[in-house]
Amino acid sequence: MGSCGVTNGDTDPELVHNTVTGGVSGLAVQAGEIHGNVVFHHHENCPAPSVPEAGTVVARLADPPVPGNEVFVGRDAEVSQLLAALAPCTGAEDGADRATSVVVSAVAGMGGVGKSALARHCALTALRWFSGGVFWIDLQGYSDGGLVTAAAVYSPLLRRLGVPADRIPDQTDERAAVYDQVLRDLGAAGRPVLLVLDNASTASQLQGLLPASGGHRVVVTTRDTLALPSARRLALGVLPLEDAITMLDQRLRWHNPEDDRALTDPVGAARLVRACGALPLALLIAAGLLNDEPHLDADTLAGQLDRASTDGFAHGETRLDTVLTASYERVRRRAPDAARLLSLIAHAPGIDVSTESAAVLADTTVDRARALLRVLLQAYLLTATVLDRWRVHDLVRRHAADHARPDDDDNIEAALTRLLDYYCDTTRAADTHVRMLPDDAVSERFVDREEALAWLDTEHPNLVATVQLAAGINCHTHTINLALALNKFLGWRRHLLDLLTVQELALEAAHHVGDPYILADAWNDVGLAQLNLGRISQAISAFQQALCICLELGDNHGREGAVWGHIGLALWHLDQFEEAIAAHQIAGDIFHDLGNRYGEITAWHNLGLALVGTGRFEQAVAVFQRALDACVDDVVVRHDAGMAWGGLGWALIGLGRPEEAVLAHQTARDIFAELGDRHHESTAWHNVGLALLKAGRFGEALTAFQRDLDICRELSDHDGEGVAWGNIGSALMEAGEFDEARASWNRALHTFQGNNDTDGADWILQLLDDLDNRTATPLSL
Repeated sequence: MGSCGVTNGDTDPELVHNTVTGGVSGLAVQAGEIHGNVVFHHHENCPAPSVPEAGTVVARLADPPVPGNEVFVGRDAEVSQLLAALAPCTGAEDGADRATSVVVSAVAGMGGVGKSALARHCALTALRWFSGGVFWIDLQGYSDGGLVTAAAVYSPLLRRLGVPADRIPDQTDERAAVYDQVLRDLGAAGRPVLLVLDNASTASQLQGLLPASGGHRVVVTTRDTLALPSARRLALGVLPLEDAITMLDQRLRWHNPEDDRALTDPVGAARLVRACGALPLALLIAAGLLNDEPHLDADTLAGQLDRASTDGFAHGETRLDTVLTASYERVRRRAPDAARLLSLIAHAPGIDVSTESAAVLADTTVDRARALLRVLLQAYLLTATVLDRWRVHDLVRRHAADHARPDDDDNIEAALTRLLDYYCDTTRAADTHVRMLPDDAVSERFVDREEALAWLDTEHPNLVATVQLAAGINCHTHTINLALALNKFLGWRRHLLDLLTVQELALEAAHHVGDPYILADAWNDVGLAQLNLGRISQAISAFQQALCICLELGDNHGREGAVWGHIGLALWHLDQFEEAIAAHQIAGDIFHDLGNRYGEITAWHNLGLALVGTGRFEQAVAVFQRALDACVDDVVVRHDAGMAWGGLGWALIGLGRPEEAVLAHQTARDIFAELGDRHHESTAWHNVGLALLKAGRFGEALTAFQRDLDICRELSDHDGEGVAWGNIGSALMEAGEFDEARASWNRALHTFQGNNDTDGADWILQLLDDLDNRTATPLSL
């Protein structure tokens, strides 16, 4: 068994470094950045195996490692987990078999996520534990040249294990026997070995390589879920934002120690990380592009990569597209229906997909869709977030969308149409439970209102994205219907910017449809969304557009009454109370003439608020009581009852009856809590606190304001947080806790200033000024 070539290093096989024997042919060598010894063998007298040995990469990691340009950042939990699996026996507490058992760890994840880097880092860290050696074998499971099997590994690995060339048999089964015996002998001598089997795509590649005993350790890296029942699996995800920025910074500084672009522009660096999906391979490519162009900043590159296909993630020979294509094509060959589903998901709107919506896309059953999704999960082309929900990494999604086959266009269009129908139908079914209008039947699609709201909460980002998709492909009817079905839910949950987004899209679609009734509704809904955002002038303009259409149509279906009511609310926000009263009276008369009891109740409540604004408290109490008398035990009307109780509380405060006001606001609070309306529950706690302050019950008021603050934080209602902190300060001041009051008001001021809320900031500054005057020490004469 002759060999030719050059050998650098000692004659002891265990000390040989950088040995090359024979020429390189066959499979491409993918050594990466291995720190250690790489051996290429060509045995002219050996029968050719199914995969040539010439391209096999077997390396023995050096101790100390040869300096390289590798950057390894973070992964503390994963490093600890893997090192714990690699650790040798430490005593009797490890169990009688620990010293001789073999521990196999499988590091799995999507291509480019950093599996090999983690394995290499841990292997180098654990070098001292393995006196028999640490060996790196690239099984090339995802390259174009074919899979490397045990037959191709035995000879070069035996050489690295110290077996003389003339003692290595020609036949594969004999080599396997020698390999097994060598590992047994090393184990018996107390010289454990660590094998890193990199890039394994099938369990069959590992057959014959896994030690049978001897206290050895094995780390397998893979993009698949391999049939290794006894292996300890470690699933690797993308990097956290902070670690990703650190990695980017270190890669830049490796090329140029003075390159601080990642730190001097943290916003741009964060955007670049997001454009790369926090995927280490994509970050490596981005760093290379920045290195090439010193005048290119991270934010500009992020914008370029956001607009590019995955082909744009390329630097020299390093290409993200190649890695993703290998994973996708592997699934396509094994399970074409799963690959087809991935392509459909890539074109679907939203951030994730449910099993049910995946079934709609694939036009199959839920059980079949779940099976296909699990194929993709096991290939690490998507992740399971919660039960029956799945998310595709942004770059995998973009790659799958970019590489759809030409004959898939019709299938994609049909799939998206099915999805639009599904979302419209299901959202309308959920909306019947959210609204629960009197005399309206609720859909049996959901068991109850709680289940309907849970579905809407989960699908909310996808539903907004679906409206945007429908508008973008000129599906005007879908755009209008889905926006209408989302209207109540988005307002209820205070997703106000999303509410405005979908209603403006619906308005644009309504112009295309040309139905004046739909157009009037769209203008009205846009106005209400603007009103909820505090954009009063824009809201009034929208309401006026809606009213003009209603007057032209001679509408007799309540649209005109609803618009007048909304105009009244806008005028109330402008403190134009008399004008608001007139508008609400018109609305009430219209609803009365139509026999619309629900509309009348709403009009009475709004009228009461306007009367409170004018100081006509007795009249307001009568109007609120009239609204309450008309309320029955129904969810929507019960919600209106909560609103009426809250209005009644304000009227009672105006009449100097704070104790009764406290009871009224507490009743409103309990109704909103029962209905799950956290926004109005927060408002009710605010009102309870103010009534308690008027009643001189400062400690209870403080508790109420703190509950309001908690809900505002839960809802990310930053304006509400500022108000709550201001009210907490007021309660503390009334209780004589001046220092604590000042601290709370400073918190409120900081919150308002952070939100660019000048009115809120002015209110707090006035309170602080009053406190300073109140606590100032008078001058002595």
